[in-house]
Amino acid sequence: MTEATSPAREGGDPVKGPLDTQVGGDWYSRLAIQPVEVAMKNHWDACAFMALQYLTRHRAKDGRKDLAKARHCLALRRHFRPNRRPGRIKYADYLRENAIHLDDAMAIAALWRWVEDGGELHYIIAQDAIDWLMAECYPLLTCEGPRVAE
Repeated sequence: MTEATSPAREGGDPVKGPLDTQVGGDWYSRLAIQPVEVAMKNHWDACAFMALQYLTRHRAKDGRKDLAKARHCLALRRHFRPNRRPGRIKYADYLRENAIHLDDAMAIAALWRWVEDGGELHYIIAQDAIDWLMAECYPLLTCEGPRVAE
């Protein structure tokens, strides 16, 4: 019997499983399908998993910083180029069950496509989607000037 379906504790409280508890917040434990479930069931690598976490939680936690972390995870995954396996949780189910914001769905769709299909174009689209989301959700309050190559 799994923890999630364990019999009730004395007093009628159900035994909580690891998906019912979160240390330091509730942005994952309140989701119907958590990023860790997608990663474990679909055999995603750590970089794709972390990118999905950051894309899912940015509105509830660290905003622009989480989107920057998601973008960094894309670069790490590209660097290591893991083997890809087909998923068992569908992208549409993940979005629907978690009531993902439409703008966030765009970035998650790009990530999902890159994880499932690979390819340089999908990587670039995923990066661009996260960049767009950063600009839309967390615009800079001060002008940093143009980016220049160093």
